[in-house]
Amino acid sequence: MKCEKCGAELKPGNVYCSVCGNAVQLVPDYNLLDEDMLGDIIQKEARGSKKDAAPELDRKKKAKKKKRIAAGIGAAVLITVFLVTFFVYQKAQEFRMGSYEYQFKKAEQLLEEGDYNGAAAYFLRALSLRAADPAASKRLASIYLEQEEETEAVLLLEELADAGGADEEALRMLIDIYDGNREYDKILELSGKVNGEALPLLFGDYLVDTPAFGVEPGVYGEELTVTMQAEPECEILYTTDGEDPGCSGTVYRGGIALEEEGTTVFFAVARNRKGICSKVAKASYTLRFEMPDMPSVSPDGGTYNEPQQITVSVPEGCTAYYTWDGSDPGVQSAKYTGAIEMLPGNQVLSVVAVDEAGRKSGVYRVNYVYLP
Repeated sequence: MKCEKCGAELKPGNVYCSVCGNAVQLVPDYNLLDEDMLGDIIQKEARGSKKDAAPELDRKKKAKKKKRIAAGIGAAVLITVFLVTFFVYQKAQEFRMGSYEYQFKKAEQLLEEGDYNGAAAYFLRALSLRAADPAASKRLASIYLEQEEETEAVLLLEELADAGGADEEALRMLIDIYDGNREYDKILELSGKVNGEALPLLFGDYLVDTPAFGVEPGVYGEELTVTMQAEPECEILYTTDGEDPGCSGTVYRGGIALEEEGTTVFFAVARNRKGICSKVAKASYTLRFEMPDMPSVSPDGGTYNEPQQITVSVPEGCTAYYTWDGSDPGVQSAKYTGAIEMLPGNQVLSVVAVDEAGRKSGVYRVNYVYLP
């Protein structure tokens, strides 16, 4: 049997021509029923108008004719069944070849043969049938990286991560690319999309804990030393002017003393060996010192004709200073160390208490008139 398109000899059992690919015409070029009828017509013409043919001969011919018709019908049925079966098989093959499984398997086969472009094409077809599939996405990303098409690989892996289908292998591929480009902010952004036990393992080198303050933020009535701590192999950067400590911070090297009244706000980050900073930690400290108690003086003010020894009761932890001219006393004034002689005339004694931090009490004033 020959191909009706190119004339090549067809091999038995083939449904397509091995030369041109044309489908084999399985329906015979003639009709069995028509052949039998044609034979009958020819025989009748040959007999002419012989009416005296034996009835037995006619009966046998009719029987033979029926057998031929039955054989023709049987052959036609067989051919029809074969064609239907072939059509179903062909459609099944087409369906199989259009499936995700076929595309993936074909891509793997081409990949083993070293045909990266062909494999990439089939992986793309697989993804068109099953979007954001982890297996196909990872294999295709590996091909892109092998061909130094990093941008395409990143886009593919990012799409997979956004869809929530990135497993540990896919995440590691994406992290390695980001790390190589020092795009640590993207690694931190990626960590926010991932949950599960793999999080510390994958992102441990990139997630930095915020520093901790050793003193609870709040209001204090005395001088304060602020301390900070960070995880091992991290340094601390801080500012007190509201600026970003990761950009313009001062390296923390020990406790920071707060000695003056007012509010100080610390902004601090921890920075690891890769130069990745933690989130900003903030702490506010307010120093609001209490004034020392006012000193008291004895004797009370008044007029005296006899000389008097004036004593000052100084609050604990303070030193007293005094003046006789009515001015406000301070550390530059006379220091009280014992009883003071009352001066003659009309005098005003002013006394103040100063604590160890230099904080002054209110001024105690008393008027003495000493007329010897």
